[in-house]
Amino acid sequence: MVDVKATVAENAAVEIENHCRKHIKSKSLTNEAFTYMSKLIEEDCPRNARELYRLIADFMTDGMAYNEDNAFKVCEVLSRIFLEKKLLLIEQRDTIVAEKLSNPIVMAQQKADGSMGAIRDEDFLDPFTGMERAKSNTNT
Repeated sequence: MVDVKATVAENAAVEIENHCRKHIKSKSLTNEAFTYMSKLIEEDCPRNARELYRLIADFMTDGMAYNEDNAFKVCEVLSRIFLEKKLLLIEQRDTIVAEKLSNPIVMAQQKADGSMGAIRDEDFLDPFTGMERAKSNTNT
């Protein structure tokens, strides 16, 4: 079974990338940069040109293809296109969706082992040296 929401999101990312390629003219941007930029835009859902500019301005100005004013003008055009074509879901941007647990967590059923699930310094094992951090090297 095909997940319709995933397909719509993939199509939106592709369409965002196509619009970015069409409107951003830079010889220094690679295919991967356009793909990355489009995914940033899709994930962060900028509400206006200023937010879009903050998100992708570095891509446009690093190669000296655009100065800041010209980059902002391109962002205004792209922002208008994205919002008109409803490629960005602004209402979901600031909403945190939590999944419902399949089984409820009951505090009375939780096992109390004294540590309450906390990791203490003496339990820490340094992955780089393989030595315990809590043991100190003291000169006596």
